[in-house]
Amino acid sequence: MKELLSPYEKAHLIVAFVRVSIYQTNTPPEIGDIAKALNISTDALGQICRQLVQINALIAIDNPFGTRYGIGDITKIEALSKTIEDSKDALQEALQQFQQNRSQLTQKTMESVKALKQKKETLFKELSEKLKGNPKS
Repeated sequence: MKELLSPYEKAHLIVAFVRVSIYQTNTPPEIGDIAKALNISTDALGQICRQLVQINALIAIDNPFGTRYGIGDITKIEALSKTIEDSKDALQEALQQFQQNRSQLTQKTMESVKALKQKKETLFKELSEKLKGNPKS
């Protein structure tokens, strides 16, 4: 699959293949079948399929041998980004949000480490004062 396709176009290709596969074989395709037909890695396809399942455009059918995909509400695909730039902007925005969350988490961790260090110092001072005040016999 070309990398220059928008999420909207990728979703339509995947749903179209699922529809054709169900018509030809009377069984929903597995992710490997879709990946092979569309010439895309199973990891990248798995991510796209999970997104399509989340918006109910595809239906994940789990069985002991793997997951097969059926067609859900394909009108949900219309909400996906139709341009590559929009998807890149969304990715950039998600990256910035992740970086902000990570910096906040790092800051909270540093604050908790400082608080723990101060607590240890306080406990050490209290313990040393108690030991100095009560010498052993």
